[in-house]
Amino acid sequence: MQPSPAKQRPFSIALIASLCIAAGTAANATIISPLTVQSTFNFLENEGANDGNYPSGTFITTGINVAPLVAGSTPFADGTSVTASQCGPPAAPCSPVAVPYFFSTSNPNEYVESIEYATPTPPPSLSGAWTFSLTNQKINNGAPGIALTPVPTQPIVTTTPPPFVSNMLLTPNGLMPTLQWTIPNGYTPGAESIYIYDKTNPTPNGQARLIYSKNNIGTATNPIPLTYTIPSGALPANLPNEKYMISIQLDQTNPNLLSPENIEGRSRTFVNFNLGRLTTPVYVPVITSDGAYQFDIAVKTGQRYAIDPAITAGFRYATGTGNPNIATVLLPDLQGSDPYTISWDNGLDMAHLLGGDVFNFLLTDPLGVSAFTVTGIDPTAGVDPSSGTAFVTSLTFVGDGSFTGTMTPIANVQEPWSLALLGTGLAGAALIRRRHGHAEADTSTAR
Repeated sequence: MQPSPAKQRPFSIALIASLCIAAGTAANATIISPLTVQSTFNFLENEGANDGNYPSGTFITTGINVAPLVAGSTPFADGTSVTASQCGPPAAPCSPVAVPYFFSTSNPNEYVESIEYATPTPPPSLSGAWTFSLTNQKINNGAPGIALTPVPTQPIVTTTPPPFVSNMLLTPNGLMPTLQWTIPNGYTPGAESIYIYDKTNPTPNGQARLIYSKNNIGTATNPIPLTYTIPSGALPANLPNEKYMISIQLDQTNPNLLSPENIEGRSRTFVNFNLGRLTTPVYVPVITSDGAYQFDIAVKTGQRYAIDPAITAGFRYATGTGNPNIATVLLPDLQGSDPYTISWDNGLDMAHLLGGDVFNFLLTDPLGVSAFTVTGIDPTAGVDPSSGTAFVTSLTFVGDGSFTGTMTPIANVQEPWSLALLGTGLAGAALIRRRHGHAEADTSTAR
């Protein structure tokens, strides 16, 4: 299950130990340092694809923020455990569900669990309020199993979580990069938030560790984008090459909810980045369930768009349904005089291309191309397949519209150029093989 940090609005409820002391507890045991609940949350969440070990899909996300017994500690280190259950109408399982600790330096008191939510007809048993029970062996002079007063959440209110954001542009600025995005046309969120995760140092649960969270950063209205600059100190200065992941949240709020957390629905869009590789503004992709990287950008004819698929030895690229075709491509200059290999038109056309040179598909395909493949990336170039800012590629398009294309990483592929030349006995004799009737492409465009 996937932890999903919630917006926090602290409030205090001292939890008093239950009058029913567990069997074997001494009669003169005393209650010490009761736990304090800061907030609870329970909402419907739309989780985007990611490689931070958080599952994607629609979930009920429920949890609690608990102050630790000892100042400066965490409730997990203090031995606090949390369970949640639903009993009574609508019919629900009364067996408690373990709510794990989130292990976040940003939300250090959070316990959270996400439960898969079947759509469009969810089980009614999951739509009610959850009741949390907390235990801690340090309470009652160390007696184990002391149940604390249960704390309920709000029930699930909505059946439709918010949509995802698009047009995600990342602009470098040292340790304070700026992220910009737009929301879908016709949707207005109640609030927006942004989180940053460190994938290099995962939690004991095996998930990317949340290191920064900021709620209520403003709201955007389509087509006006929202821009947010990561503040100084949010990212460690001594770790510029860490693999980070950002999630952007659209929050559907409801001021009529009784819970102090008024979120009833949330969407989370994940993107990756690496500060050490980030040198120019790039549109960053999300990761699909099959490992491809998908973009969602509004494009105009002839304008160059820097995109950044994460790759290993190469990638296969394709536009989405109804997208304008690609006119030109500019690959990064990462390997000097060692060229890349580009193939298009199902492998009928191939060329060698140096990084930093513009390649014009219109010389062979006047209407542009909908797909091409790049191989021949030098493994010593240090291209990181899980970084959103490791291989910046610039594209232009033959028309206006949306670019919802995908870039699928490929690895350990024998280059199609080499195979073609071996088959014809012309190895090293040419830089491009043309289809019958096509003019030779010019690969000498200025850097």
